[in-house]
Amino acid sequence: AIRRLLVNAAAVLLVLGTSTLSISRNAALHFHFRAPLSLYEKLYYDITAAAEAPSGGVCIGKEWYRFPSSFFLPDRAQSSPPDVVPLLWVNSSFGGQLPRPFAPWPRGL
Repeated sequence: AIRRLLVNAAAVLLVLGTSTLSISRNAALHFHFRAPLSLYEKLYYDITAAAEAPSGGVCIGKEWYRFPSSFFLPDRAQSSPPDVVPLLWVNSSFGGQLPRPFAPWPRGL
């Protein structure tokens, strides 16, 4: 009876310990790696609040793998013609194919 109680207690402690570590890791990822998303949120509100379209674009340096972040940049659809804020990067020694935004309809998606 005591052995079964110890095995059950060990199993509960194992599950609780694993759950605590998982929740702690998720919380750390959320709080310590949200800086790029916070920056894009601020950019979104600043660009949409601007009276005129900004010149240029948002340069992310050599970090071209952050291309999906371009979805956080607003289309200024209320202006005529609609303005799109491009996501730009610096050319590096990488020689592969880089991502490219879709062309507007009907040539693009």
